[in-house]
Formats: sequence, structure tokens, C-alpha cells
Amino acid sequence: MGSNNIPIHIVEDTKYPFEETIDFTIQALDTDTKFPFIVRIPSWSTKSVVKVNGQAVEYKADKNNLVSIDRIWKAGDKLTLEFTPEVKLSVWKERSRAVERGPLVYALKMNANEKFLDDVPVQDGPNLWYYQHTSTDTWNYALMDVPAEAMSTHYVVNTDKTAAVNQNDGYPWNVKNAPITIKTKGRQMFNWRPYNKSAGPLPYSVMFASEVSEKVEDIELIPYGCTTLRITQFPITGYHSAE
Repeated sequence: MGSNNIPIHIVEDTKYPFEETIDFTIQALDTDTKFPFIVRIPSWSTKSVVKVNGQAVEYKADKNNLVSIDRIWKAGDKLTLEFTPEVKLSVWKERSRAVERGPLVYALKMNANEKFLDDVPVQDGPNLWYYQHTSTDTWNYALMDVPAEAMSTHYVVNTDKTAAVNQNDGYPWNVKNAPITIKTKGRQMFNWRPYNKSAGPLPYSVMFASEVSEKVEDIELIPYGCTTLRITQFPITGYHSAE
């Protein structure tokens, strides 16, 4: 509802969080009306662009990252937000790193084998069942301590514009249909072993090579929500520029 109780119908069109553009179109407005159109700019987007009808406009975000575009609006007007996500590494337990890009956190891509189990022990209760997921893929990778100037080449983002994000090919939140992948490099960490059929305690990140493989391998990351088996916090080890 706009000023003077004038009804407004706004349609949002986006593939966010898999793409960086959000369009808001004023679908119906009985009369041209002046009102503030308020949107929020995520803190991770440092070079955002705000457009009105395809033309970039100046804006200023407040302390809550809210932007107000106050103008006379009419039916058919379009407000567009263009965000600028970048790959960043956040620090977690044992000096591990998590890979983040924009609104998404990423995990190691692993092919899971699903098995239906209906022979749950009696002490757990009657008629219980669950699915067990296992994988034979290598999982105990350490990421390398990459200098800032090498991040864009060491973490290569691939956005599949034709994947399930277009909602014609199925559900996007799974390994098969993950619309975005990040390819990077990793080295196996020998002292990170399974425990009780799960990943064991996260080892402390090291800057020396005695506990990690000399072999540098290509690994692929996908959005956390697309995974079933999840390795999200990675130990960090020394960076090798010659790979």
C-alpha cells in the first residue's frame, strides 16, 4: 500500500541466491505516485548497482544497509538490484576455513550412496527406519592458504545458467542440479581420519607439509544446501603457487 492508501502491486523476478540480479516491477498502480521504495543491500556486496528502468541511479545505504529510492513511480517501472559476490574464507574451529560466496556457504562435492535401513534395533523403538548415506570419495582435504591476489584464480566460480535454477529441470538443492560450483585445489590431510563412521575431529590447521600430501588435487565445491554428506570446514595448509 503506497501513500494515501493507494494500492500497489509489485512483482519480484529473481534466481537469487544462485544469481545476483533481482528485478522488482510495479505491475499495477492506478495513478503515478511518489513513495520511497526501500530495499536492503547485503553487507557482502561492496559494489552493488541500483537501476531504475535500466539506468543506474545514485544511492546511499543507511547503517542497516537499507536503500530508499524516493521518486514518482508509475505502472511498468522496474527497480533492479545487481549484487557483487566474491569468494571469501571465514575462520572457524581449529583455524579451519569455510568457503563463502555472497549468501551461500559451500561444501565439498561428494557422490553419496543411499541405503534404506528398516532393521533399526528394538531399543530405539518399533517401526523405525532411516536412510544411510555413505561415500567412497576422498573427503579429508586441506585448503591452501591463498594470498588475496590469487583468490580469483584459485577459486574458479562456474554458474550454470541452464541448470535447475530455471525451475524447468527439477529441484536445484541437490548434488546433481547444483547451479553453482567452485573449483579449487586441495591436499589430503593424513591425520584427519574417520571416526565412528563419520569424519573425525577436525585437525588443527598447519603451515608445514609433514601432515599433508605433496600432491595437489582439483576439488569441487557446491552450495551447502545441495549436499547430503557435508565437509564444510577445511583445515588450511601452506600455499604452493606452482600447481
